[in-house]
Amino acid sequence: MTAMLRLPRPLRLLFVKDRLNWPRAAGGDVHGSQMMRALVQRGHQVCLATQSRCSPEAVAGLGLTDVVELSTVAAAEPDDLPAPTRWQRKFESYWGQSAEARFQLATLTREQHFDAVIALGPDAPLLLRGVSQGLRIWYAADDSALHHWSQFQLTQPSTWHHLRLTATFAVYERAIASLVDRVWVVSSADRWAMRLLTGKPVDVVANGVDAEYFRPPDSGTGVLENHLAFWGRLDFGPNEDAVAWFLQRVWPHVQSARPETRFDVFGFQPSRRVTALCQSHRGVRLFPNLPDLRDELGRRPIAVLPFVSGRGIKNKLLEAAALGRAIVCTPEALTGTRGVPPVHCERRPERLARAIEELLANPGERSRLGAAARDWVIAEHSWDSAARIAERAMQSHRDRARASQVCLAEVTG
Repeated sequence: MTAMLRLPRPLRLLFVKDRLNWPRAAGGDVHGSQMMRALVQRGHQVCLATQSRCSPEAVAGLGLTDVVELSTVAAAEPDDLPAPTRWQRKFESYWGQSAEARFQLATLTREQHFDAVIALGPDAPLLLRGVSQGLRIWYAADDSALHHWSQFQLTQPSTWHHLRLTATFAVYERAIASLVDRVWVVSSADRWAMRLLTGKPVDVVANGVDAEYFRPPDSGTGVLENHLAFWGRLDFGPNEDAVAWFLQRVWPHVQSARPETRFDVFGFQPSRRVTALCQSHRGVRLFPNLPDLRDELGRRPIAVLPFVSGRGIKNKLLEAAALGRAIVCTPEALTGTRGVPPVHCERRPERLARAIEELLANPGERSRLGAAARDWVIAEHSWDSAARIAERAMQSHRDRARASQVCLAEVTG
């Protein structure tokens, strides 16, 4: 019965983001768009407000009731707009948030009733300062302070700037706590950090995957038997760290045992670091900025996810499982996952290399692991289940608010 839970009436929800990008290369674009679509499919009215115009492709198929570019909303500064704290003012400048956007969002939410206003991304909560009606939710997904802390290593001076960013985001999350009522994150570790820094109720809304969009390839698809695949946004620190660690620590073992093996790296906006790494290692090829990776990934039988930093759920793990790929990974790739993912998980480079070598030599085991991975991800990480968790969080908050109003009425009456 819990799986069929629905709220007494459809909710009217407003998601707020600087821009919904296409192609969806970043996690915020992926989980934001899919959560909106899942909530629409569960019967809710979902609107999107952005500071920049979205391309038609970015919102196609989401079923949104309305898409509003905030710059088109005629607005003046509300008389009752709360004054920012000193730190809020500093971070408005840090993120380049305009006063006009806050006024426009305040006007929009006062002219139209929304049960909840959901800020997507690290900077969006600052826009909520003028929102006085409805539940205010920060859909943070990852805790940014924890994310940067995971990339700091005392013995590597090139990572020391992450310590400064850890402190910056810790102060930021505490500074904006008064602007939000709840926070959504994707893992228990993120919840622990966000609760500590904001003091707000924090819900774990694990990422899902569109298992219809990411499907195993047809049997006639030409498989590149000796090819491994990694993919992601290639200017993103944890993805850069993963490629670097794998090529420097694991790839020599694989090449020594099976020199015919190839490592194919796919992704948007490859950094100079990633480009140089791929060019300097034999058997490695970089495929930048392909708008649709599914056919290419379907031809590579093994997905390698060698993460050594970062927090939150790795979308590429869920995508690889939905595509029915055999997965070899490090423990960091499994952060936030539910159930028991059927993968080869190793921390030591030589053991990770050995797992790859054994799968390359055993097509039957690759097929078994890939099928089991797809069954797992469909059972544990659907967007519908994520939307149900979000529903319960909103219902819980609304029930508590109503109970408080009743108690106040009884006391004052």
